Amino acid sequence: MHRSIRSENRTIARTQPPKQRDYLKSMRLWTNFFAVSGVELVFMERHHPLQGANILEVGCGNGRLSLKLAEAANSVTGIDIDTRLVDFATEYAATAHLPNLRFLEMRSEALAFKDESFDIVVMPWMLHMVQERQQALLEARRVLKPGGKLMVFALYGDCDYDRIARQFIGTRDREMDPLALYEAPLESTFGAFEKEPLPGDSSDFSFIFPDCGVTAEAFTFAFENWYDRKLKDIEKGRLRHIIQNYKLGNHIELKTRGAFYVATKSDDQISRARNETLNYHRKYYSNHDLFDQDSWLAKPDPTLMELSEKLINEYAQNPTTKPLQIIDLGTGVGRNCVPLAQKLKEKHVPAQIECLDILPESIQLLQRYAGQYGVEEYIQARVEDNDNLALKPGSYNLVIAISTLEHCRGKEKVRESLQKLSRAVAEGGYCQIEMTTDRNVKDLISGAPVPTFVETPLTKEEVSELLQEAFDASFERIKEVVFPYKEELELDGRKVLWQSCQTSFVVRRR
Repeated sequence: MHRSIRSENRTIARTQPPKQRDYLKSMRLWTNFFAVSGVELVFMERHHPLQGANILEVGCGNGRLSLKLAEAANSVTGIDIDTRLVDFATEYAATAHLPNLRFLEMRSEALAFKDESFDIVVMPWMLHMVQERQQALLEARRVLKPGGKLMVFALYGDCDYDRIARQFIGTRDREMDPLALYEAPLESTFGAFEKEPLPGDSSDFSFIFPDCGVTAEAFTFAFENWYDRKLKDIEKGRLRHIIQNYKLGNHIELKTRGAFYVATKSDDQISRARNETLNYHRKYYSNHDLFDQDSWLAKPDPTLMELSEKLINEYAQNPTTKPLQIIDLGTGVGRNCVPLAQKLKEKHVPAQIECLDILPESIQLLQRYAGQYGVEEYIQARVEDNDNLALKPGSYNLVIAISTLEHCRGKEKVRESLQKLSRAVAEGGYCQIEMTTDRNVKDLISGAPVPTFVETPLTKEEVSELLQEAFDASFERIKEVVFPYKEELELDGRKVLWQSCQTSFVVRRR
């Protein structure tokens, strides 16, 4: 599907009209003093390599981010609806000698590119301003290659700029609902997304202006051009006085509020299952706190608690100055690692627990709970996918993988992960693995099968074979049990009977 636009290539006049030149100069007051650290690229790189990628930036403005992306990417195309900004960005890019960078005037709701043209589509700080938001997301999905990533830097209301602005103009920033503006349209278009709140305690996403005068000039420009509000001299004085409250050393710092959303274009069954898994956990964690009664977050895994006693007793018999090294895959919000850390702290056992999860919200909540329960010094949490584990051999005294390996992308990925885990166990160290198998879900009333999605639906026989393959005679078998599981629950508004098997497996390296 290809749509025409007014101009694919434009010839730039080297001398711009005075009014346009003044506008571009003032626009740079905002864009050139924002996110100067280049941290946006760091966030993007976590989810898709920039090197060699073909990238579309929607709402590129004067090209601030596009210029940074072009230094790493194969190609970067920036689009914007403002002719003045597109002209300026094109001229500036020419002086930067970046042949892989181009700028076009275009609407986000009607992209003039062929299907599956880009590896990454990034929408920086603009989606809340798009009238036909759903159509813009559909267009982004259309031009993404299978497996490509949509990355949205989302602005929330009630940030420092809004608090200052609303004292002079009528703003609606407090009505900026993240669910309506970003999350519902993303889920509707892509089926699932990952969300990483932007750090509120750092300056990475702040506007850092050199002084009060420049800041006041930027606000005056914004009021006149975006809100048609010209300040009187007495108001300008008041504005400068208010801005002084945001002084940081010799500079002015205005913090933003927002989040980073990532959605993947994919139509395969495994990706659909991954989306189902992410959405389920995202909703569950928003409705249940850690250790809530009548939830599966209420208590830690009993086998793990028994295993931790063994580890602590062995440490007491042979104490060392080196902390125990523990890794918890699919850590969630800390159902297992937080109680484990509490027990280690109670027994004065030094330890570091690496906590990995694919869902950024889980990691954010885990960090909060670690502080709430006083074990933050034990917890090292990060976002990571089991499919891409890079573990140093022989480095962990305890490896934990409870109800997570079935979420690898296919049986071969499960096999690879198990082999990496076995190699990561230190001499005398333990490994605990639990996996759900043989799931069978039926409607309670009709008895009809109810489809559920898991990335790798394995049988107990397949799991046993994989475990035997990964953990050879150099490991002592401590536990290998398969037990049935049955529960009546509500799934998507219907009563179902959930039946499955659970494999519980514990070994110790000799």
